[in-house]
Amino acid sequence: MPIIFTPGNHDFYPGIEDVFEACRQAGIIILDNQSTEYKCLNIFGLTFSFGSRGPLNANNYIDGNKLLSSIKEDFVNIMIYHIPSNWEDFSRLGFDIQLSGHTHGGQFYPAIWICKALFGYNKGLFKDNFGGIRDKYLHVTTGVGSMGYPMRWGTDSELVVLKLRKK
Repeated sequence: MPIIFTPGNHDFYPGIEDVFEACRQAGIIILDNQSTEYKCLNIFGLTFSFGSRGPLNANNYIDGNKLLSSIKEDFVNIMIYHIPSNWEDFSRLGFDIQLSGHTHGGQFYPAIWICKALFGYNKGLFKDNFGGIRDKYLHVTTGVGSMGYPMRWGTDSELVVLKLRKK
């Protein structure tokens, strides 16, 4: 089974090219605004963007048509995007699952509530169909890292294993 990497904000701090080189040397697939297929999965990795630009707003850094053209009808389409935002937009384009992080689950109290207010989705698995036929899913992991001080209060580190099953 391949290991896939898509950059988030903390990956740029040590130098993204060094991070990419470490991934290449470890045999990890880098998805930097591109997709790959594995069995019946089509996985698109959308790289984190600094600043107020969202991936699909008026100041696009990726063309919505590129995302739309990456959808494979007979596959489960997965979006990896570091920030738990744009879930409805990605779902309407045809992505079935979005995998995100960024919030660290709030990392410490009261940031748990601040992250929920900022992003809407702080941690866990969410399901909606946005008025469509098929259910769409978003999973936001608390991850294993931390921001600033290496501590957590009110949330735990986690490694997530999701099992996909056909209905």
